[in-house]
Amino acid sequence: MAKEVVADAVAEQSRFEIEALERIRESMLSSIASERSMIRRLAEGADKETLDDLGSDEHFLSEAEEIIGKLLLVGLYRVVEHLTKQVLRNQFTEGKVKKCYKIEQLKKVFSDELGADLTNVAGFKEINECRDLNNKVKHGCKMPEPSLNSYGRLLGSVGPYLHGVAMVVLA
Repeated sequence: MAKEVVADAVAEQSRFEIEALERIRESMLSSIASERSMIRRLAEGADKETLDDLGSDEHFLSEAEEIIGKLLLVGLYRVVEHLTKQVLRNQFTEGKVKKCYKIEQLKKVFSDELGADLTNVAGFKEINECRDLNNKVKHGCKMPEPSLNSYGRLLGSVGPYLHGVAMVVLA
């Protein structure tokens, strides 16, 4: 019973942290939408030179959207990493927890010390994808799809994954 309460609390904490990311997303995308609306108004009846300038502005806004998506993906994975480590601290030394930033080490702790397969935790596949995208962002690799799409698609997996991790660790 107590582990279920803690697991629920971890999932709830992730929801609060994701709400902050969502406020950032909404604010930034609202600003971009306003800019696009202004560009459309200015484009009506504009000469070719002005249209070229507005095209450059539109391109800048598309790049800004991609950067926002990348930052949100990094923020989303930060939530996963941070809360996973908080849960692990209930069972393991700080030295062992620090090593779990590497997925293979985390899998090893689950299998060797908890007798569980991390890949069987609900949402693992999506969280592993989020981890991979986080690394792609940090290392400047090409993204497989627009980052805002990835962020939106992976968002709902965080709470169930963290709940599952807590249930295994606190068993």
